[in-house]
Amino acid sequence: MLTDGDGKGSETWEALISEWVFGHEIPPRWVLAVSRDQLLLIDRQKWAASRLLRFELDTLLGENNPDAFLAAATAKAKQTACSWMLCV
Repeated sequence: MLTDGDGKGSETWEALISEWVFGHEIPPRWVLAVSRDQLLLIDRQKWAASRLLRFELDTLLGENNPDAFLAAATAKAKQTACSWMLCV
């Protein structure tokens, strides 16, 4: 739940992305949401199924875990390649 200055709840971030970002006449294909702790990569075509990629920055960068970093880089590389051609 997102809150405004008085601490009262407003819409959830899911509702905001659905209505304000993907609800536009010509919506973007991808949304990258960034916070202090994580990155969210959201594909419009997978959003209705509640599917997204979540990258925990502490895990990727804080623990010096090469396997986690390689997995994230591989996922990003596949998405980049798939944006140029049809991928199943």
